[in-house]
Amino acid sequence: MLAHAIPGWFFALMPVIWLTGFAALWAVVIVTLSRVGGWHVLARRYTARQPFTGQLHRGCSGRLGFVNYNKCLSLGASEQGLYLSVPRFFAFAHPPLLIPWSDIRATRDKVLWAEIVRFELGVAPATKLQVHRSFIDKLEPSAHGHLLIEPKAG
Repeated sequence: MLAHAIPGWFFALMPVIWLTGFAALWAVVIVTLSRVGGWHVLARRYTARQPFTGQLHRGCSGRLGFVNYNKCLSLGASEQGLYLSVPRFFAFAHPPLLIPWSDIRATRDKVLWAEIVRFELGVAPATKLQVHRSFIDKLEPSAHGHLLIEPKAG
């Protein structure tokens, strides 16, 4: 009985309404992740102005601020600095970053059984990035000696 009261054009618009709602929700989530993790703070100063030239390691995992980027970080290193990017479907709120080595402090650490490297990125207040040591080992040759990792303090 209710189906007769709803015009046919409404059912034809349901996929459009659903897709629009999903896209809006996706955008809100991605923008929120960028802000909570600190990507947007880094992007204000370190947005990469040119395409990265060098070896890029895709599918890396890391934690930026409070946000885990599981297998969706692309990391690269060059003489200019550390390069960070994410897949295109996140990129509207996460522009590629190129952070100069002079604005990076890296420290080795261990969490349970995993060896990690903790980065302080940018000037005060620094944004914290935590990456598994195996990903950083791949970057070191491309950094040409600029990636200096301090031993764990204490």
